Amino acid sequence: MYAQPARSSYFSSMLTTAQVIQSARGVVRAAFLAVAAGCAGTAVTRESLIPIPEHLPRQSTSPTVRGTAHGASLIAPEQEFAILGEVVRRFYRPMMQQARWIDPRPLAHARTRQADSLEKPDGDWAIAIASAARVRRVCPLSEANEQCKGLAGGVLRFSPPYAVGTSGRDGADSALVYVRYTPVSYGVEGEIEFFMVRSGGAWRIASKRSLPEIAATTGQASPFPGSP
Repeated sequence: MYAQPARSSYFSSMLTTAQVIQSARGVVRAAFLAVAAGCAGTAVTRESLIPIPEHLPRQSTSPTVRGTAHGASLIAPEQEFAILGEVVRRFYRPMMQQARWIDPRPLAHARTRQADSLEKPDGDWAIAIASAARVRRVCPLSEANEQCKGLAGGVLRFSPPYAVGTSGRDGADSALVYVRYTPVSYGVEGEIEFFMVRSGGAWRIASKRSLPEIAATTGQASPFPGSP
């Protein structure tokens, strides 16, 4: 007869193995979710787990130009807010107890600090973007808003969308939009260029590109009310 292992040592060995496997799974899952969430504190959703490809810089435009007034005028107002709302939902959806504030000052057509500093705030524009996002804890940047007060997160400052391609009477079928993210207390500030496409009447993000920092030629005011 073959000697049988003691039951206590056998089950102890099985328990230890199971614990190691469970621990390893937990570490992998946590790392995966952390990467998916990104440094902007974006909530993990089924859509956010689908990687957004990176596109190359456009060769036909200057790095100090986001778009033109004519390009922006080719996007109908209802399409403009559909595009901006989709960017918030898909890429900047707040996670846990974070919030997103919509800066009422649009980014300028020229990509310079001076041009951005001259843009006038439009409170109705910020409210329309927050409404189009249809996401909790996305608020216009104002002192009166209580839903997002006291939370961590960051401020989103949008450019108008610029038409890239059109399809006859249907208007623009692709567009570029620029978004600058400024964290409240911690995180990475930066600007991203999103390439949007319209299919079946709905807009989606096709690709994106992180942009280099704007040269600090002039100062820029803090986006938070009451800040120096």
